[in-house]
Amino acid sequence: MLLLLSIIGAAGVFSAVSRYTASVAEQLGPTRPVLTLTRDLPAYQRLRESDVAVVEVPVMYTTEGQLSRWDQVAGRVPVTLLAAGSRLQQDVLVPTPAARAGEREVTVNVGVEASIAAVLAPEDRVDIVAAYAAAGKQKAYAQITVSGARVLRVRPLVEGRAAREELPEGSLAGDTTLAVTLALPPEAVAKVVLAQTVAKNLRLALQPKGVSPKPFAPDGAGR
Repeated sequence: MLLLLSIIGAAGVFSAVSRYTASVAEQLGPTRPVLTLTRDLPAYQRLRESDVAVVEVPVMYTTEGQLSRWDQVAGRVPVTLLAAGSRLQQDVLVPTPAARAGEREVTVNVGVEASIAAVLAPEDRVDIVAAYAAAGKQKAYAQITVSGARVLRVRPLVEGRAAREELPEGSLAGDTTLAVTLALPPEAVAKVVLAQTVAKNLRLALQPKGVSPKPFAPDGAGR
């Protein structure tokens, strides 16, 4: 009898839940798929298919710009930090910045504590400044290695002990290293690679908006 009563009770609960679910579904109306982030995604970081999940959302709670298929996302990056659970929208994604004809991509690593790299955005123009240590009779000096390099991407490369401490949202720890990808003419790439190898450290200097960039600084400038 107890078993029979349990079965009857379970059937009643199932029936009630089914009716409630059907009622809610009827009130909310039809649904459509929406791409939702499965993890936090920094600005200008390339999206992978594993970063998104397809979630069925009532049409009444969606907007026209929300994306529903991976082919609408591929090759694009967000223009701002997106938190896990965010729905992907057309107006927050842009094509991945890339080198143009006659340019090459090269990445330089700089520390956030002594660089403007943390505030750089794609299409900014920067001067790459190399600082050299004293050697023999040569005094320490700094020089502009390349002027007017075009920024493509900026991303955290290594985060040290301080980065694991609680920080305000969107901030970077003082010992974070940033990888800054730049677009340069082919003849400038060797200069930058040499500077990364020989110089004591590199700094980036942000040029004002609208300044016509010069491809090179004269050898020895800034000594």
